Amino acid sequence: MEKQLILEFRLEAAPTTSRLRKEEFTYQDERMGSAYLEKNIIVAGERKNNNYILMRAVSHKSTLL
Repeated sequence: MEKQLILEFRLEAAPTTSRLRKEEFTYQDERMGSAYLEKNIIVAGERKNNNYILMRAVSHKSTLL
């Protein structure tokens, strides 16, 4: 069975971002606390094997509040 690594990159949400457009991310290291991230993924990728990672840009509409 082949292991698969999935990467996602998101922007940190501004304090004024609507609760509907962000979600809380809790760090594994509890000393780091948590951060709010935008729900939109800006770049995603999959590691297919030990040789490369396939990356793709994800289009989304961004609006400033």
